[in-house]
Amino acid sequence: MAPVPFANDYRLRTAVFDGACFICHKFTPVVLISSAEGTAQTKDWFHFCPHHAQDAAICRCLNSPTTPPSQPPKITDSKASPTLPKAPNNPGKDSGEQPLTPNSPSTTDAPAEKAATTSPQSTPAASAQPRRYALHRSLFYLRESQYQQKIEQRKLHELTRAFPATPTSRP
Repeated sequence: MAPVPFANDYRLRTAVFDGACFICHKFTPVVLISSAEGTAQTKDWFHFCPHHAQDAAICRCLNSPTTPPSQPPKITDSKASPTLPKAPNNPGKDSGEQPLTPNSPSTTDAPAEKAATTSPQSTPAASAQPRRYALHRSLFYLRESQYQQKIEQRKLHELTRAFPATPTSRP
């Protein structure tokens, strides 16, 4: 048996057309593509459901798992839902201060507006790099054997074309 020209290193990509998943045969646009770092030629690819990527019995992720950056607390527009300081509950004491209302001039809108305009920064480098996976050894063996069968079929087809054609007329 000849060595397989691709390693157990697959990248998760989205295809243009749906195809049957290699494992469960459901239609999915996601594919796993085997390609070396320096080469553009892909040797092996197959359709793969995205939920299979989280299953440890099927494959494991080669990229370091990155957690999404923590989101800052949501800041709402102060005019839509203002946050007012609580007035003390002292019924016997009247300090002469008026309770703050949303239209009160003592509330400040400037810090809330500045915070609302800033957006959380995302890391484009982490999302731009495709996820890399290694198949379980039994699934990789199936991929290897299918590849070897394709090679053998090509050789057989070339060999049969080399034989002369069968005569169609009687001598």
